[in-house]
Amino acid sequence: MIEKKRTKPLFKDLISLTDFRFYCERQYLTDTAILDNDPRFPPRYVDRYNQVRQEIAEMTNELKFSAKWWAKNKQDDRRKVVTEFIDALHFYCGMVVEEMIKERHFEHERFERDTARAYETWEQLYNFSSLEESGLYSYAETDVLRRHLVDSAFNVFHKSPAHCMAVGLKIVTTFDVTANELLAAYMDKNEIVHARNEQGY
Repeated sequence: MIEKKRTKPLFKDLISLTDFRFYCERQYLTDTAILDNDPRFPPRYVDRYNQVRQEIAEMTNELKFSAKWWAKNKQDDRRKVVTEFIDALHFYCGMVVEEMIKERHFEHERFERDTARAYETWEQLYNFSSLEESGLYSYAETDVLRRHLVDSAFNVFHKSPAHCMAVGLKIVTTFDVTANELLAAYMDKNEIVHARNEQGY
């Protein structure tokens, strides 16, 4: 059965530039605290990139047709999908402010420039759709759309982190996630990371 026509949410309605800068600033504070706790291991871009890809891959495994597709009772796990996306977002934000983290120096103008550039790139990739994807997003069954987006995710893993995040966010939109829900999930994760760091985890 074909579902009613859906429209892809605007990128800015899910993550505004103000929200993105808030996430990146929180990540700067979190990662500098971690680095202060153990200065032997500064963050590395390649490690964060690998983590972004890993978290998006883990996110797709929470879809009922992905991991354990043979299990008839497997269902989509909306909560875990959002959680894995937020994990990827943490690493992506860390990449944006990585140099300032290493230098332990927050420079406002540089932060504004770097976050604006990263945000614009992510938004452009999110907005880009092939003709096939546009048709699926509007008219296809949700499962069909998600299958296509999962395929897209693995097709862009060899490209930039922003490509991975763009496809990841598209998958998240199929669960009707709101900006407030993403913000709350991010803050919950941030508190967990801070607690682990304080405990020497």
